[in-house]
Amino acid sequence: MITHPCGFFGNKALPVAVLAHHYPDVPNLGDMTKIDGEQYYVEQLTLLSAAPPARISALPEIAPE
Repeated sequence: MITHPCGFFGNKALPVAVLAHHYPDVPNLGDMTKIDGEQYYVEQLTLLSAAPPARISALPEIAPE
């Protein structure tokens, strides 16, 4: 099965930059709590994945936003 992302939800600079680099044609939809689901309806959705915000305490050179 071949899959491709149809969008990302992100509002932190580092993760958004990484996703934009690897998936330049996939839109960042911003804050998922402010999205109107009907606006981004996908007729055929194979997989919906979510993860809590990553902790960057292991990377002390990067300051939290």
